[in-house]
Amino acid sequence: MNNKFWQKLLEERKYQADIRNAYIRLLVVAIGAIYVVYLEKKIWIFYGTYILLVVLALPFWGIFLPKKEKLLQAYRYLTAILDSVAVTLTLYSLTTYRGKDFLLYTPLFSYYFIILMFNSFRMSPAVVLVNGITSMIGFWFILSFTNATSAISFPENSVYYLALLSPWQQQVKLALLAFATILMYALGKFYLNELYISLDLTSEKEELNKDLSLARKIQRSLFPTYMENTHAKIITYYEPAQSVGGDCFEIIRMRENKIGLFIADVSGHGVSSALISTSIKITLQQMSVSLKQDPQELLSALEDYISKTFPGHHLSAQYAFIDAEKNTVQLASAGHPLPIIIKKKGIPYYWPVYGSILGYGLYKETKQEFPYRYEKGDRLFFYTDGIVEARNPQGGIYTYERLIDNVKRNMHLPLKKMRDAIIAEVLEFTEKTTFQDDTA
Repeated sequence: MNNKFWQKLLEERKYQADIRNAYIRLLVVAIGAIYVVYLEKKIWIFYGTYILLVVLALPFWGIFLPKKEKLLQAYRYLTAILDSVAVTLTLYSLTTYRGKDFLLYTPLFSYYFIILMFNSFRMSPAVVLVNGITSMIGFWFILSFTNATSAISFPENSVYYLALLSPWQQQVKLALLAFATILMYALGKFYLNELYISLDLTSEKEELNKDLSLARKIQRSLFPTYMENTHAKIITYYEPAQSVGGDCFEIIRMRENKIGLFIADVSGHGVSSALISTSIKITLQQMSVSLKQDPQELLSALEDYISKTFPGHHLSAQYAFIDAEKNTVQLASAGHPLPIIIKKKGIPYYWPVYGSILGYGLYKETKQEFPYRYEKGDRLFFYTDGIVEARNPQGGIYTYERLIDNVKRNMHLPLKKMRDAIIAEVLEFTEKTTFQDDTA
């Protein structure tokens, strides 16, 4: 399966995780607010409180962002920076006598923001670096701005002191324990969910790969690999760019001396193209014998089928009807690469048969047919554009000229060796071991 599919799926899961993280923040803040307002019956608002409320509120905008990768990435960086600000203020509030000016007059928020530091575990190295630098700059700025570098002067005014040494420290400890439990549960739930997403994606990918492997075997079993009788010998090659592909071919046996050869290239790659090509093969088998002996009419009927059954899709195709009694081949083509006639004695050349691609409703107006009378020992070479459009790392295309030269060099080899030699030369040009496009 294409890596873009998994990247898109992973990005969707990350987006959902961002939303869950925002709701966890909201839950924690709500619990803290309830504690302050309803249990303490009083609330102190200082300068730092406004800053912290802004820091908490901004990440919620991520829920309303469109699912665009750059925007989501920017949102995650912004969240990391704001978390750094919150952590910096928390550290400051725990160590300086002016701490209560930067937090609500309760230790609950201090513990919440300490937990935010654990966000580093789910960040990329770049985000962690930004997080650390922002924290250092922010902490230095606060200390310089307030001219307070030590908590020793007035320790009794620090949030830490108020939390642990006040007359109601037992209640505070219980509240902190309960609140920390909630926080750790939420945090653990978040990271376990991240792990579950990763494992779930792996499981889904393995299951899908098994299905695609089975589909590959089934599709390959539908394609004939070899046919030989007293009049002809046919050998094939098929290699999809993915597990399954849209290239297809068929050998239609009518009688001992009459054979139909079909080859097509459905637009696109992957499962959808493979399903369309399989449907086309079934449709071909169901066509009447008279239609199978008339290449033009067969492709016309196939265009009607494609237009009605798969609107919006198109394919190139060729169909050849071989009559061994008359030693003739009738060929109709619909936008497919030109086949090569390989004379036993002579120079190979392209067979100029043209016609519009199927699926646009234009084939009947552009159809052509050129009969060819062959001699014993002549060969026909049919192929899809995966060969002539193969590219090398420098961006060069294989081209029709290279293909005809390739055929000339190998035309005297036995049929199977000729096929293997042609494929080997194309792959040598691409500097790869497999084709990047469906190839037949």
